[in-house]
Amino acid sequence: MDIKTEIKDGATVSVSLDLAPEGVSRIRIVADSPETRDRAMAQVQKVLPQMQRLEDALIAEDLERDPVVRRSWFIRLSLHRFFKGIHPDGAVLDTIDYQDEGCCFTNFALADRCVQKLAALKIVSRAELLTAPRRQSTITTNLETLGFAPEPVTAESSANNQ
Repeated sequence: MDIKTEIKDGATVSVSLDLAPEGVSRIRIVADSPETRDRAMAQVQKVLPQMQRLEDALIAEDLERDPVVRRSWFIRLSLHRFFKGIHPDGAVLDTIDYQDEGCCFTNFALADRCVQKLAALKIVSRAELLTAPRRQSTITTNLETLGFAPEPVTAESSANNQ
């Protein structure tokens, strides 16, 4: 983030902040004189704690809206391949990047149902509980989102939904 400003005595200051996920990683100040640079640095040092508090508040709010799940169930297809979904033409989509791209379940029963549906397609798989931080919004909550056909509604399932 670059900020250029003119101080009331006519001196110009250019402040460059390099932002990283953990906060400000580098501050670069270019000024007309050492005194101007020192005044600009004092101003920046006053603002940095406020920026950090604001960033912490935004991160906390983000985690409140979309919390992180640390351990989840993933569907392993082979040593390095994980299930991602079913393509509309019926092909199995897989990935080696299970942490970001693989289908992810917090409910073992749903993960097991996914394994059973894959077994019906003659695809060997198994559910594994792994540690991989995922946002709640990326968790699979129904098999239809993976490309499986919708399950027929039965009297028992409709009674459970009421």
